[in-house]
Amino acid sequence: MEAIELKAPVSWAELSLDDFRFVAKFMLENLSREEFLVIMFCHFTGVKIVTSDGGMYKFVHDGKIFSLLKHELADFCDRFSWLYETAPDVVPNPPKVDAMIRDMSFIEYYKTDVQMRLYETDRNLAHFDTILPLLNEEVRSVDAAEALVYSMWWHTVEAMLMQRYPNVFRQSDGGSEDGDPFGTLQNIHLMLNDNRPQDNAQIDNANVHDVLSALNNKIEEIRFKNEQIEKMK
Repeated sequence: MEAIELKAPVSWAELSLDDFRFVAKFMLENLSREEFLVIMFCHFTGVKIVTSDGGMYKFVHDGKIFSLLKHELADFCDRFSWLYETAPDVVPNPPKVDAMIRDMSFIEYYKTDVQMRLYETDRNLAHFDTILPLLNEEVRSVDAAEALVYSMWWHTVEAMLMQRYPNVFRQSDGGSEDGDPFGTLQNIHLMLNDNRPQDNAQIDNANVHDVLSALNNKIEEIRFKNEQIEKMK
């Protein structure tokens, strides 16, 4: 019998943007683990199920037919369990903006983050009418699978920012943990404007990394002063 060679990705980093959209589509379906993994196995190896009869399954790959017993199919499918059981550690950049969002102003970042969090709360695709222009994209129809990919990608952006500015995100978890994004933005302004509200627009329009860096340092300074006060008591 001629050998069948099947190739497939083994990590999130090997998936293309189209692959992510495909996976996201079926993440949103009400599928069992087994159903999901069979679909992933077929898609990523390029095989198609021809027939299934009891515990025997026939497949075709590049015109070649081969059979798998139920337990053999389960073994092949389990090799894709990472798609079902782990969160993506790498996600392709859907809007193709700078990977570290170095071109975004602080207010563009902040509004995007708030809208992404609102979408994750209510799953209303209308939030992308606001999100897309903030990411330098034209407003268009976004389906649930594509929205999920954007959401997963934004989580990798947040992870990068949390690593670079730990004081900021330890304090506020991205700016809207308390459910009051406007109030959080006011607090950020107060920490950076030296009681000059007329400077708020400059803060908003400054580069996101410059603002987060300044905020990170400010929080560190406040923490250090509080520690010194406690030592003097």
